Parts: sequence; structure tokens; C-alpha cells
Amino acid sequence: MSRPAYQVQTPPMQQTIGEDFETYCNMRRQRSPRAYALYSSVHSRLRTEPVTEVDVQAIWSKFSCSCWIDAVLYNIVRFDILNTQPAGGYIELFIETEMLQYNDEGVEAIITMYEQHKRASLEAANSPRVGRFHRAIRSFTRIGLK
Repeated sequence: MSRPAYQVQTPPMQQTIGEDFETYCNMRRQRSPRAYALYSSVHSRLRTEPVTEVDVQAIWSKFSCSCWIDAVLYNIVRFDILNTQPAGGYIELFIETEMLQYNDEGVEAIITMYEQHKRASLEAANSPRVGRFHRAIRSFTRIGLK
């Protein structure tokens, strides 16, 4: 008597932010109604998940409109991506290289967006209400309670 073969069901791998962005771009070109939902999903993920150097490159080089660059810069500041190594160094070098193609106004716009996110992040960290909670979570993480 043979036993039935059981297969382990593994959840499908989630696409990276960059892969979802590429899918969105293709759907947008085809005018797919699902493109808007994917647009919202990518923007949501940019607020909640750290980007990789591949994600930054996919978004930045495909769409250099300010809304996407602003979302990427927000993510970089929020997750302190530039201070992670080696990815942070790669991302910083990529952005600096891309900015060489921009005129002075474009460079200034990117720097301004980054500085606004940095300032907002510092204000949030120092806010009595949000800052206290954030500092507590960080201290729990450092000592291994989270």
C-alpha cells in the first residue's frame, strides 16, 4: 500500500518593490484597470518597507517624475537606508550619478525633497508624543525584546 505524496505548500515569493513597479509600468502602458491598484500598492510599500538598491534603480531610472522620486527619498530617510552597508553606499552613488544628468533646478529639487523628509523625520523623532514611543521601540529592539 503506497502512501499519498504530500507536498509542502510554500507561500509564493512576494515580488520586490522594484518588480511590482516594473509590472505597474507595463500595465499602465497597456491601460490595464489593475494598474491603479498596483500604483497604490507600490506607494504603500514604499511607506512601509525598506527599498533595496535594485528597487531604487528600477524606480529612478524608469520614472524620473517627482512623485516617484519623492516616495523613494521618503523611504530612504524613513528607513535610514544610506547608513546601511553596502546597500546604502550603492544607493547614494547611484543617486549622485543620476543627478549628474539633471540641470541645477533638478538637482536642487531632489536635495530639497531629501532635506524636507530628513527634517520631518527629525521632528517626528523629537516629538514628545511620537518620539517617546519610537525611542521605546528602538530601545526594546536593541536589547532584544522585540
